[in-house]
Amino acid sequence: MSKEVIIVGGGLAGISAALEALECGMRPIVLEKSHSLGGRARSLYARDVKAPIDHGQHLLSASYHHTLQLLQKLGTLSLIAFQKRLFIHFIFPEGQSIAFRAYNIPPPFHFLLPLLVRPEISWKEKLGLIQNGLRIFQQKPPQRASLTVEDWIRPPRPHSTLKMILWQPLSLAVLNTPMEEASARLLRNAFRMGFLSSNKRSGLGFPQKDLSQIFGEPARKYILKHGGSVYIRTQIRRLIIENDRVKAVVGPQGKVFETPALVLALPPDALQPLLKPHADRLADVWNALQVFRFSPIVTINIWTQRPIEHPLPIAFVDSPFHWLVHLPWVFHRTGFQGYAVVSSAASRLAACSAEAIMEQLRNVFQRCLGLDLDRDLHLKQYKIIKEKRATIIQTPRADSVRPRSRTRISNLVLAGDWIQTHFPATIESAVISGKMAIRSLRC
Repeated sequence: MSKEVIIVGGGLAGISAALEALECGMRPIVLEKSHSLGGRARSLYARDVKAPIDHGQHLLSASYHHTLQLLQKLGTLSLIAFQKRLFIHFIFPEGQSIAFRAYNIPPPFHFLLPLLVRPEISWKEKLGLIQNGLRIFQQKPPQRASLTVEDWIRPPRPHSTLKMILWQPLSLAVLNTPMEEASARLLRNAFRMGFLSSNKRSGLGFPQKDLSQIFGEPARKYILKHGGSVYIRTQIRRLIIENDRVKAVVGPQGKVFETPALVLALPPDALQPLLKPHADRLADVWNALQVFRFSPIVTINIWTQRPIEHPLPIAFVDSPFHWLVHLPWVFHRTGFQGYAVVSSAASRLAACSAEAIMEQLRNVFQRCLGLDLDRDLHLKQYKIIKEKRATIIQTPRADSVRPRSRTRISNLVLAGDWIQTHFPATIESAVISGKMAIRSLRC
């Protein structure tokens, strides 16, 4: 291999960068501060429940072309079960439901027509859906990058059905940001790629194993097998920059890693301490970091003796919780049914105690599903994961300042879901950013 590249951060952006570096004939050296690769898409062993759990529940879209390529390389694509056609079971607070399934017809009508035939949606909303759907499909972006989803969609009334089952859930699930704040440009790009491009690419993908078996551990083995290096429990303390080039990075106990090229594949909050001494040199990146605010995601993992009989996945409408999905591998390990309940943009919920969160969850199960979590499902255990800085809040302002991979320091590039990929800060954006970072080094 002709050239080494140090990659600081072993999340999906760092993994993607390492695999791209290997493709380019470079030798990646991945430095990760935690005990394993994968970043937020990894599993943890929860001693109190005596089982591994995912750091946060991650669903994939069949439209995640770059992520699917990465999984294909790692040999784990078969561990994701993709829907043949998009299906979501929307359930309202009093138990009413809408079972949405995409039709097997050409796009964009495979997605639009199932909504147009719903009697719950007014004709005015349907007309707006056709106008917006065709506008997105024809690649016409919002006229102004400053538009929020609320500004762009202009629902006919505050609690319109279409807003409650389409635009707000999408803004929360894809951007982790309420539609009143969310960037219309980002949602439009994700919506077109994920739901309007083709029937096959509109389905959701559900992990069949815990995330460490899908991403982190296979990536570690792949990198080592192909000549790269992986250092875990190695947190970088500072950068050594001379003559507008990174000379080295300094790790634990002052260990120095010299490098001809550096990829910083870190989230914004972890990047700030490293860049602060060099804020003048990297003013554009530093200024962007000052703009970003963060949005939490709360995931409640539950183990029950009895299964939930409702069709899954469930999207709770007008609820503090947004998604309910099955964790199929839990039964094989514990003998209990496993489910994950996810709440996006969960600032209020993240501030609550575990007891308060579970009380709200019991209320939602009773009202929406008609199920008593304890009496009907025999809840055996639960574990709450709070990702307080899961993503940046993806407003038009935040989107406008997202930096590109290349920096003013010639051998220093950036990667991460928050880099300007023109897509929301998702798994796909992280994977794209890793590729962009290596290509910015002119491999």
